[in-house]
Amino acid sequence: HYVFRAAHGLRACLNGRGTRIKGVRLFGSTINQDDDGDVRRDPALKRDFERPNCNTWKTKRTCSAGEVIVGLDIHHDASSIKGLAPKCASVTVAPDGSSAGTRRSN
Repeated sequence: HYVFRAAHGLRACLNGRGTRIKGVRLFGSTINQDDDGDVRRDPALKRDFERPNCNTWKTKRTCSAGEVIVGLDIHHDASSIKGLAPKCASVTVAPDGSSAGTRRSN
């Protein structure tokens, strides 16, 4: 069977003035781990990066249970990215387990 991975949550790190993103942490899920199509949050699936001046990690933003991140609202001005907000969707797995698709809930 096929197992898919996707992010279900994120955190952003801002500079000391709180005006620019200087790091991002993604939290992952597995999809179809037990050949059942379910989305399961997996603490081992975590990736991040930090740039110099990463000062304050903001609150973790997560999708609802059973959903994954399929897009981002990017808050910015002309010179910098100031914030990220996940766009989430539920997941469906093909009957043969060979592919996964999403359906936006909002």
